[in-house]
Amino acid sequence: MLRGVRVPLLAFADDVVLLSTSAAGLQRKLELLEGFSRRTELLVNLQKTEVVVFGGKVEAQKAKHEFRYGGERVEIVESYRYLGVQFHCNGSFRQGVQFLAEAGRKAAFAMDRRCKELGLRKISTKLGIFDTRVSPILQYGGEVWGPGYGREWGWNGDGDCLETVHRLFLRSLLRARKSTLSKAVLGEMGRFPLAIVRWERVFRFVNRTSALSSDRLARLALEESKAMWAAGQGGWYSKVMEKARELATDEQLEKRGLDVKMLRDFSEMAYMQDLREDHGTKYETYFEVVKEAYEDLRRIFHSIFDNRGTKSLRAFLNGEDKIAVGKYLIFVWREELGSTLKS
Repeated sequence: MLRGVRVPLLAFADDVVLLSTSAAGLQRKLELLEGFSRRTELLVNLQKTEVVVFGGKVEAQKAKHEFRYGGERVEIVESYRYLGVQFHCNGSFRQGVQFLAEAGRKAAFAMDRRCKELGLRKISTKLGIFDTRVSPILQYGGEVWGPGYGREWGWNGDGDCLETVHRLFLRSLLRARKSTLSKAVLGEMGRFPLAIVRWERVFRFVNRTSALSSDRLARLALEESKAMWAAGQGGWYSKVMEKARELATDEQLEKRGLDVKMLRDFSEMAYMQDLREDHGTKYETYFEVVKEAYEDLRRIFHSIFDNRGTKSLRAFLNGEDKIAVGKYLIFVWREELGSTLKS
């Protein structure tokens, strides 16, 4: 039931998901499906038919429950993929996110190989292709699983396997070492962590769903989640509001609601604040030396074509030319970089 509306199943194309709050109820629906299939002469592929019991370990559920269709046992599994999203019996989306990360890694590799075949070397072009071909894979379904995923990482995304794919791609563009400061690579490429983009999509999804008619299933689910939040029972919407209140004041939210642009701007500010508060040799070098000496290098980076320019850029990011030793060496190195890029 969602807001008093019965939701017995979900159907998309030739896929059907049966929903029940009890084992007996699910078995009854399997029997109804069997009768319907027999009358309409439709076949159910039992090899692709599985049951996920949410709450508890899968082995315990197997010992406790048994489901049958047409006299044959339906297997109980720990997770099931529906419309590209992996649902786990413990309610966590971490396993599903790992699947997305692996798919995104393969897509990034295929993209890089295709760019080489076509002779595409311009960094800005590759970034655009990544955003249209790879990023949608990494962020697929993020409106659903995003609010409950990786909140302990903040905006930096240091433990996010999706962000790892993103950063590896950027490093490959620059041919930089793994030890190169991730935030420096992101900053000089004019990028923010994927988590910021994901939260923007979540806020936009809430606004879009709120505008649907009251009889739409997505709207009913949102209203149910809002009711849980108001009652202090947690849920998806409570995580959305927790993040919104982390960014904006109650007064701002009351006046402007989930203003996507406002929250995106605040999230970028929060990321930069966290970044500047991180104390370490690499951070101090980047902010106090590198950013002061090279304010407009981002524009230059995106126009690099040849290997010599990329090599010089790699040396710059890795500190191979003793960039942090002193002002004189920095000045000399800067002249060498400029002459390399101009030649």
